[in-house]
Amino acid sequence: MAFTSTLLSGIFSLFISALILMITTKLFKTANSTYRTAIKVLIWPIIISVIAGIIINLITNTATILTISIIASIIAIILEVTLIKKYYLTSTGKSIVIFITAFIISIIVVTALMGILAALFVGSFAAFG
Repeated sequence: MAFTSTLLSGIFSLFISALILMITTKLFKTANSTYRTAIKVLIWPIIISVIAGIIINLITNTATILTISIIASIIAIILEVTLIKKYYLTSTGKSIVIFITAFIISIIVVTALMGILAALFVGSFAAFG
């Protein structure tokens, strides 16, 4: 079950994150600001995150889980910034700013989606008892 939910989460994350990255790169007027390019940039960092998630679900040692999470996150961030630089033909500094901007937008979108889902959940209980 953990494998399936981690995999589905990664797939969902890829498509939403690609849309956010595409919008962000269009805001920064970079070359190749397409959805396809965003998928190319995000596929490897998300694969790393999914693999780390699967490994973490198999481990019970808290220190090991924390270590794997930190290492996977650092690798994914460095890889994503490098791929942004490569595919969008930007400098390292601009790639970092694009990454941070897309990250902040992602937090806002996820928070909004969670709020909508929570309202639907609470509303359905109120309506149906």
